[in-house]
Amino acid sequence: DQGGVCAAMNKIIDTLPRAIKNAYVISSAGCTDAADNLHFNADGYKEFGKRYAIKMLSLLGYSTADIKTGND
Repeated sequence: DQGGVCAAMNKIIDTLPRAIKNAYVISSAGCTDAADNLHFNADGYKEFGKRYAIKMLSLLGYSTADIKTGND
């Protein structure tokens, strides 16, 4: 959603779970980017990391209902 340098790859990345049964796509929507318009900035990496952690913990059977995310 930031129009980053590699944003066109999102359509391809979104197809991975169809090809690899245990693949998950973690959304980067709203994660802020760095000046190069390619990488996240520090806050973007933190938010993406939280989303990744929540997904991985949920896959391992942990409750993630009490975990605070970006806009909390």
